[in-house]
Amino acid sequence: AGFNVLKLLNSTTAAAIVYSMYHRKRLPEQADKAVPVAFVDFGDSTLNVAIVSLSQGTVEVKGFACDEHLGGIDFTSALVKMLLEKTKQKYKIDPTQTPRAMLRFTQAAEKLKKSLSINPIMPFDVQSCMNDIDVSFMVKREEFEETIGDLVNRIEAPILKALELANVKKEDLFAIEVHGGASRVKSVKEKIASVFGKELTQSLNPDECFSLGAGFQAAILSPQYRVDLKVKDVAPHQVMIEWVDDQGVKKTNELFKQFNVVPC
Repeated sequence: AGFNVLKLLNSTTAAAIVYSMYHRKRLPEQADKAVPVAFVDFGDSTLNVAIVSLSQGTVEVKGFACDEHLGGIDFTSALVKMLLEKTKQKYKIDPTQTPRAMLRFTQAAEKLKKSLSINPIMPFDVQSCMNDIDVSFMVKREEFEETIGDLVNRIEAPILKALELANVKKEDLFAIEVHGGASRVKSVKEKIASVFGKELTQSLNPDECFSLGAGFQAAILSPQYRVDLKVKDVAPHQVMIEWVDDQGVKKTNELFKQFNVVPC
């Protein structure tokens, strides 16, 4: 695209920047009276949770935790597995035997997953799925939620970990913002709300807020614009170096601590 990359930015930090710009009048003027806001980014492949301290002029990440193996794609995979079992029982065909049939099947399952976020019951249709057989049957939201129940329960651990690392109590949170494609699933929102014990907000576009936040960050770094906002982002992981010395002994050393301020 020919972009000049100025800085790498965590998705949750990008969302926090947009939140601070859009809700500036609601936030405290002084940095020492900043309020904690939870940002949950539940995308296609990962779940990220950040606790960010916000005032009118500052964005400071206080805690971060994630599940790098939990995302919307896992919900789709679980739904596909359930739909395959129903298809085999009803039509006596196995779409997994044909790549083209499986592609159509998976695309239809992804569409169904999105529809069940809004509607309690939806038809699952795949035209000419396999051997010129059309697959069609109704699927209830309860069936989908039962299928992903174990995955949804994994949401709690990263949330509690982020709060612990930030040393923030749930009842002290100013707001809880949820973003990312997987956050549209009804049972996901309910689970996040139950863990926090508070009502969720989605005052930003759940998909575009990350790119918009990156745009604001670029404006902050650019001499052409004046944006009165200080952003203190952190590296969410510890960085280690590992090597073998001349004696064949394996050694390790810490290069950067977890939550090291970036850039550094």
